[in-house]
Amino acid sequence: MQPATFPRICTALSSAAAARRAFMRELIEYPTMRPEQASLIAHR
Repeated sequence: MQPATFPRICTALSSAAAARRAFMRELIEYPTMRPEQASLIAHR
């Protein structure tokens, strides 16, 4: 592995982890209704 690619890979992994954390936080804060649950509520 070339020395120049290692920091690039580290930053890519860290940014991906940060994006995944932010995505999970948004899912927890704003829970979206699943299609199955929405159809069950609509059928009632």
